[in-house]
Amino acid sequence: MSTPSKAGDVQLLCNLNSPTEITLSHLQLKRIYTMKTKVWPDGTPITVYTLETGNPLHKAFAQELLKTDIYQLDRIWNRLTFSGQSKPPIILENETEMLENLKNTPGSIGYLSSKVNIDHALQTIQISGPQQ
Repeated sequence: MSTPSKAGDVQLLCNLNSPTEITLSHLQLKRIYTMKTKVWPDGTPITVYTLETGNPLHKAFAQELLKTDIYQLDRIWNRLTFSGQSKPPIILENETEMLENLKNTPGSIGYLSSKVNIDHALQTIQISGPQQ
């Protein structure tokens, strides 16, 4: 069963040229945001965007969609960076930056407030399966 990714005030978005609806499981989303999954199924590299830790929307995204807290995410990203295993997501200051970066970066993934209108360049991602 698919549920919209608008968990509360958060909508999950991507910039993929896909003719079909994009659906991710909670586990797939978590793997993308913990930098374990680096390419989309079609081979397009994933560029992961996030907002700053102190941003209320970032906190809502982590809690509602990733089912984790912002500090756990920071620890994961710091460990990846310091171990040299991966680069962390690109941190943006606000939703305006998020929207522009998503629109201009093929293969990107990020989130915005559900109040923000998106255009045809972006697709809403649906979340399916059990919550992890």
